[in-house]
Amino acid sequence: MENKTSIMISSVCMPLGAGVMFFSLLSEFSILFLITGGLIMLLPLALFKNTLKGSASYDKKTYNWYREKYPDSVQGDIVTCSRCETNTLDIRPLKNEIFKREIYCTECGKTLYYFNI
Repeated sequence: MENKTSIMISSVCMPLGAGVMFFSLLSEFSILFLITGGLIMLLPLALFKNTLKGSASYDKKTYNWYREKYPDSVQGDIVTCSRCETNTLDIRPLKNEIFKREIYCTECGKTLYYFNI
């Protein structure tokens, strides 16, 4: 999920969850509303955690990273898979990232690195 979407969801969920929790205090401390409000408030934290975790690996595993980690797999402009040593590579878009692509091996399926378009 993109950062803007996560921010929009959290800007709705955090006040909504706080409101539900406040309502539970006003309505004789209804445990159902208290738990529901807490879960609504925790939803954005899970979104941010997954967004940051995925984004860190996309930003780290670039062409330069792959060239430094597997120097024998990059010879000039020719990149080969470090696992099966073939050069039949392809590009595919990432599901939740509009401008990010991954280079992967068509033989064994290993993702080699990511890049932005």
